[in-house]
Amino acid sequence: MRIDKPELSNQQVQRKAAPRTQGGALIRNRLKGHALTRLDGLVVRARSRWRRWVAAAIILAPSFVAAFYFLFVAADRYVSEAAFVVRTAAKPQLPDGIGSMLSMAGLSRSTDDAFAVHAFMLSRDAVGQLEKTLPLREMFGRENADFVARYPSFLFAPTNEDLYAYYKHVVKVSYSATTGISRLKVDLFDPKDAEALAATLLDLSEALVNDLNRKIQDDAVGFAEQDVANAQDRLIHSQALLTAYRNRELIIDPDADARALVELTGKLSAQLAAIKARIAELETSAPDSPLLPGLRSRAQALQSQLDAASQGVASSGDKAGLAEKMSEYEALEISHQFANEDLGRALASLEMARSEARKQQLFLERVVQPSLPDASSAPDRVQLIASIFAGNLILFLVGWFVWTGVREHAASAA
Repeated sequence: MRIDKPELSNQQVQRKAAPRTQGGALIRNRLKGHALTRLDGLVVRARSRWRRWVAAAIILAPSFVAAFYFLFVAADRYVSEAAFVVRTAAKPQLPDGIGSMLSMAGLSRSTDDAFAVHAFMLSRDAVGQLEKTLPLREMFGRENADFVARYPSFLFAPTNEDLYAYYKHVVKVSYSATTGISRLKVDLFDPKDAEALAATLLDLSEALVNDLNRKIQDDAVGFAEQDVANAQDRLIHSQALLTAYRNRELIIDPDADARALVELTGKLSAQLAAIKARIAELETSAPDSPLLPGLRSRAQALQSQLDAASQGVASSGDKAGLAEKMSEYEALEISHQFANEDLGRALASLEMARSEARKQQLFLERVVQPSLPDASSAPDRVQLIASIFAGNLILFLVGWFVWTGVREHAASAA
């Protein structure tokens, strides 16, 4: 038996359907909110990823630019190397290595003078002298050079100061304290240019060393040579006075004349004494002897000669005697001897000064001649790109740590 359900009114139907309708709307709203939340999360994550990529691109831009430049733009550069030592002739102090070989020739290292040569090689004077012998500006701006590394460029203006700065960029000088060897490196776009510049720079440095040697010679020997010249003048003057005296007095050697006069006086005195003794003997034994007049005449003659000789020794009136002449002559002779001795000492001093100057002389010895490279050795692309990338990475990490610290500090303060 079927039981018929009572029919519901519209109001009752609406009342029963109302809870179902409200539940569906709530579910739909929840689903819609969840979808929007996921969509917002995706958008935020996409924006965050985009920002990270943009930040990474900005941070690594120098590395990208460097890689592009060194791989596709940078021109090949050729390095010519040379090695040399600056030595003196002073006694060495037991060096080793190549220094011992050079010391066998009586040469020792001169560190200060080596640095002087280095300073000249990297000076404006060197640039000026190189421009007189080489087309320096053309060598720095060859056609095969790239727009960054050439001269002039946007980094180096066509001025003398920037030319000098670029010169110091391509010319390098180093020194080894162990071996005393200096190394010269020239980095240019053409191998022949690099070799020519290195060779010319060594030639100019050798000329500088020669100029320093001349100055050392002038300083060390100049005063000694002046002393020798003064001593020679004094000797010449004393010799002239001595010659004038001999011409005036008609005496070559007063000492010899004095000795001859003394000998003559002695002989005359002996002869006169003998004759006087003979006369006295005859007057006693034979007063009327015919020999007496002749003996007396001879005695008078001897006495006259003896008186004349005695007058030559002593001064009489305005006439100078031999004693006075001897005094003047001895004074001139002593002055001449002193001048001669002064000249000898001055010559000895000059020789000593020359010896010291030879010990101080400098020598620039080429150990290795400038090379002609047949392959480029610069720039070292891989090393440079890696170095720039490492520097970028370090800066990025430092910036990231600083930013993280600032955010944490701001969060803790809030």
